[in-house]
Amino acid sequence: MRCFSLSHGIGRSGNIGDIQPKALGSSMLACLANEFALHALQEIGVVTCKAALVVPLCTGMALSLCMGSWRKSRPMAKYVLWLRVDQKSCFKILLSSLKALELVNIIQQTLKFSM
Repeated sequence: MRCFSLSHGIGRSGNIGDIQPKALGSSMLACLANEFALHALQEIGVVTCKAALVVPLCTGMALSLCMGSWRKSRPMAKYVLWLRVDQKSCFKILLSSLKALELVNIIQQTLKFSM
């Protein structure tokens, strides 16, 4: 089975953090992901963080939330450096998040390391 019997989802109606009795495996993985995220935040120095919530999102929605957050903290910012625009959702979210978009051709250089 491709979904490993974990296709029911997480959360309950009205609260995504609640345990889903019909999907104990999915709920367990969601709780584990939340604990890993909290631990990672505390390891990088955000010790006041008491809880974390990992939510499954598509690429476009995740980027939309990030851009919206950055727009509040840097309202005068005009540019986003994006090394790969090979998905339509990424390009669309850049267009919807910014008033103007300027694409810059970045030439990748291959570094050769001798071992």
